[in-house]
Amino acid sequence: LLVGVFIYILIMISFQLTPYIQKQFNIELAEPELGTYTSDEVAFLKTFYLMEKGNDYYLAYKIARENYASGNLIQSEVSTWRSPVVFYLWNIFSENGEDILTIFVFFMFIFLICSYLLLKKFMSHKLSLIGSLTIAPYFYDSLKYKTAFLFTEWWGLFFFLIGLVAIVYKRYFVACLGLILAILSRELFIIPVLGFLLLGVIQKKEIKYFLVPIIVFFLFYFFHWHNVANIMMSTNKVNITVDRFHFYSILNLHKMLSFSMRQYVLFGLKTHYLVLLLGFMSLILNIILSRKYELLYLFVAVISFLILLPAISVKENDYWGITFVPLLLISLPLLMSFN
Repeated sequence: LLVGVFIYILIMISFQLTPYIQKQFNIELAEPELGTYTSDEVAFLKTFYLMEKGNDYYLAYKIARENYASGNLIQSEVSTWRSPVVFYLWNIFSENGEDILTIFVFFMFIFLICSYLLLKKFMSHKLSLIGSLTIAPYFYDSLKYKTAFLFTEWWGLFFFLIGLVAIVYKRYFVACLGLILAILSRELFIIPVLGFLLLGVIQKKEIKYFLVPIIVFFLFYFFHWHNVANIMMSTNKVNITVDRFHFYSILNLHKMLSFSMRQYVLFGLKTHYLVLLLGFMSLILNIILSRKYELLYLFVAVISFLILLPAISVKENDYWGITFVPLLLISLPLLMSFN
């Protein structure tokens, strides 16, 4: 009952804050006209509005991608199509773009709470609150970006952190559900989940809670591929994979590490790199020297993205930083718990 009341209060606060945020950052969330947008996240907003008009996700996404200002950007590779899960979440709970922003604000509060709960497992109550302070500028910059909240990476990260906190507190059913929703929201999160499975095998721990999300993902991905194939069969041959593996790109890593980190840049120096390095070192020190082994899951999530994303990304994928940079930021206060 108390949890329900608390969630209700958060929803009400989110509704009250949304008009202020929209006005403060001048966020335009009306339906974009076909042929007027140039970015993925605005195309996602157009996809949502087309679904509101009765189109199914795959047709709506195809129409939105075909009508960029720069021309037709629809591709046959399935990995270039976003998962429909987030779009149906918006479709069910939103009537317009402002409602999507409200849901984002709600999940933003959930993220801050989860950050506190995660840190509280390893440090004092008061110091754990600092985790919310370290991530706040990142949220601020994302809202200042105006449309960054529409990147599906954010929505996958929200569910992923819920799953991660549940793992640390040994609430494995909730963890399993959170991880499933994370990878169905943005398939990139299959990377750390596979890492969790490998860690479980090495530690000889229960792995079914990691194996189930992976099985669900591959079953879902086949369904996803089938639907893309149906919508594209008249024009293109559909491939289930995309040829994007390449040499490790330091430039792409730089772009991901810098995305939405402008508030961490001081005196014109690239101090955001130092902030993220300190967050990374805090994880390593706490695991190796303080033997806080439950932090291994957070470390695996970060390191798996650091290793793989720059090897499959293109320069336009700077927003992939959303998947792991916030995890480094909330790790920063752990430096104060090192002993």
